[in-house]
Amino acid sequence: MKRFMLILLAFLSTVTLAKEIQTESKVVSATVFRNRAMVARKASVNVSKGQNTVKLSEMTSDLLDETVRVSVQGNYRIKILDVNVERQFTTEIQKEQIRDMQAKIDSLEELKKVASDQLAILESKKVFVESLKAESVKIENQKMLLEKSTVQDWSNMLGFVDTNLNAIYKDVRKQNQRIKELDEEITAIQRNMRQTQRDEAKDYKEIFIELDADRAASIVLEISYITQSASWYPTYDARVDIDDQTIELSYYAMVQQSTGEDWQDVDLVFSTAEPLSVKSIPELQRWYLNTRTPALRRSRPSAPSSPSVSYPRINVDYTPNFGLANGIGAISGYVRSATSREPLPGTNITLQGSGLGSATDLNGNFFIANVPAGNYQLYVNLIGYGRQVIRVDVLAKQTAKLNIALEEQALEGEEVMVMAESDMLLDQAKTVGSGSVKKEKAVYTQVEQSELATTFKVPVKSSVPGDNNTHKVTLAIDELPVSFDYTSIPKKVPAVFLKGKAANTNDYPLLEGNINVFVDNEFVNKTYLKNIVPTDTLELTLGVDNHITVEKNLINKFTENKGLIKGSRKITYEYEIVLKNNRKTEKTISLYDQLPIPMDEKIKVELIEPDKDIKELGNDRKLDWTLKINAGEEKKIPLKYVVEFPQNLSVYGLE
Repeated sequence: MKRFMLILLAFLSTVTLAKEIQTESKVVSATVFRNRAMVARKASVNVSKGQNTVKLSEMTSDLLDETVRVSVQGNYRIKILDVNVERQFTTEIQKEQIRDMQAKIDSLEELKKVASDQLAILESKKVFVESLKAESVKIENQKMLLEKSTVQDWSNMLGFVDTNLNAIYKDVRKQNQRIKELDEEITAIQRNMRQTQRDEAKDYKEIFIELDADRAASIVLEISYITQSASWYPTYDARVDIDDQTIELSYYAMVQQSTGEDWQDVDLVFSTAEPLSVKSIPELQRWYLNTRTPALRRSRPSAPSSPSVSYPRINVDYTPNFGLANGIGAISGYVRSATSREPLPGTNITLQGSGLGSATDLNGNFFIANVPAGNYQLYVNLIGYGRQVIRVDVLAKQTAKLNIALEEQALEGEEVMVMAESDMLLDQAKTVGSGSVKKEKAVYTQVEQSELATTFKVPVKSSVPGDNNTHKVTLAIDELPVSFDYTSIPKKVPAVFLKGKAANTNDYPLLEGNINVFVDNEFVNKTYLKNIVPTDTLELTLGVDNHITVEKNLINKFTENKGLIKGSRKITYEYEIVLKNNRKTEKTISLYDQLPIPMDEKIKVELIEPDKDIKELGNDRKLDWTLKINAGEEKKIPLKYVVEFPQNLSVYGLE
């Protein structure tokens, strides 16, 4: 038995119990994905030989337990045995804080009692001195009658009374001030106590790292994990220089995180990868076919009948947009012709009762941002097409995506084109501001492209508070050559429209996002950019170029009748289109007009002028000029045609 005990003691002497060590850690880097982030921390800790338990407390509660990874920096023979994550709550901490605050209030109340006691003592002293003063005056008056009182006696008596009363009043003021200060301090603590009592119990996580060291050492632990309370999305500024034919494209990352911990002076990386989107390869399950009795379909209330309004069933896809504020969503979409499947630019999109809306760009795309979550009716309207009313649910931090097809519809009455300037764009221009255009190419981040993702590494230390607010980080500023398309349809609008095209010569894609467009340092448009892969073309609608003017003037219109009976009527229209280039370089402009299309073989339309430098575009009888116009040059383009028809024929649609 004795020998067994000696062996047991010898064995126990070789076993070292695991020592728990609590240490602080610091965030050193963060790789932000579109809807999550991988956070890396470092912690310095002194470990003993044998087994140790390192405890990291006050970690964000949003970290995903299964993503925690731990390693030891340096060449140490240390084995990581186990890693555990536990959730803790702050309820007990709150109770302890409230107890501490109540104890502080109690001590301050005691000090108030002491001050109140001092005031009572001072009041007694004051009464005593004032009674002594009254008695002294009586004695001195008696001495005066006996001619025994002197001036010095009176002076001594009054001096004694004044000195003591002044000291008493001074102490009274001091004690009153002390009580006031104590009351203010008590009120402040009571306010904090009420706030603490109102606060909900918060939670946090603790990481326990079990490790075995071959010797005592001072080591650095590297800890990483993924949190879902972080995201980023891209936004752009495009500054176009017309004369230099360049576009300066600024690429920004709008990042936000609400992990509850600040990322202070960290290495910041932005990635387009989507970790954890698929944890394992899916498996095919058995696919069965069977027969069943058709279920009765429930009738749905019919929509209000209207010849020009439809209520189509449109699938709405939702994608996360974590850059939006709480309770806010967005709507994006594509509008096309149901027959030709071509995009329909200029389609008006409005949300009933919200004051929000948009219009499609030249590619038929639209985007409505900052829409409060709720149920809406989306009005889609374009002249010449039937209006659609679409019911759509807007979800918080989600972008609703729609694909809308409009049916052509015969027009009744005169076609009207309305041009409006959006107050929202003006407000955004004031917000975005302006600045000088940089001419040199500058890359702000290190870009790495792999088969699966693109990463942008910010070269300087950055800070992102955990306040859920959006912060802007510059990723890149690049200068690209741009070509311009000038288009004018003066019959509709007396203006020259500008469109810019630039190839994405970068090695990285331009992700979808909002883009603010400036032309010659003036804000002109805000649109939505789709994914632009390397070598693909970036197209921007740049609005009206006010440096090139155009107008269409009616020079003459005269009618002549031939024959009295069964004669014909001949109307000649003569126009002049005036085009002036106030730019410093030559421009090529596509000018469009049209001739009327006869719907009756008795109606004849003949183009008189011009007879060259013009082409007709198919059966639509559209006219197309491709004009080169020098800097400062003014060109006058004649347009003359004749419409002839029998006198007894009523013709509609004439100008």
